[in-house]
Amino acid sequence: MHLPPESISTVTQRPNWTVTNGHATFAPLSGGWRAIVSLQRLASTDSYHVAIVDRTGAVRFTMESASLEDALRNAERGVLVRNALRLAPRAERR
Repeated sequence: MHLPPESISTVTQRPNWTVTNGHATFAPLSGGWRAIVSLQRLASTDSYHVAIVDRTGAVRFTMESASLEDALRNAERGVLVRNALRLAPRAERR
């Protein structure tokens, strides 16, 4: 589902976030990992679905968050860590 209109301004105020067709995307590096956040409505509860997407466009990880703030924080953390690991020299990974 699309993010509610009141959430969109919260998302777009954060660096490296965009909202397209009601889905928030965090993409700090061109050609790097990114995250997509969308609203999930199940029965009477709302949650936020976070998809961590690799450079090829494949969804590699998903998670649910109870609040938009948690979803945004989890998305940022997941993407930043994966981009950092991709850019780190191999010798430093051990």
